[in-house]
Amino acid sequence: MLTPQELRIVSPPFLLNHIVVGILLIPWDSSRSILLREYAPATLGWVINLAIGLTILSLPVVLVFVMRAEYFRAVPFLIATALITMVGLQ
Repeated sequence: MLTPQELRIVSPPFLLNHIVVGILLIPWDSSRSILLREYAPATLGWVINLAIGLTILSLPVVLVFVMRAEYFRAVPFLIATALITMVGLQ
């Protein structure tokens, strides 16, 4: 059992970790299901890249809705959110 003080320290990285990993598993699962069907190689590459790009682009939006506002006061958290947004936009 965690005390309230310990829970305040552990919760932000725990939530961030599970959100990021959960969202980044989406393109892996979609590409795996795409590979099980028969697609032309060129189409397959576009579909997988589109799935990965949309997934990465959705990550900052999900973080804004799921994480509490107080977590965004931390500079490393803001930097990580900005970086993942820039990666998704490229």
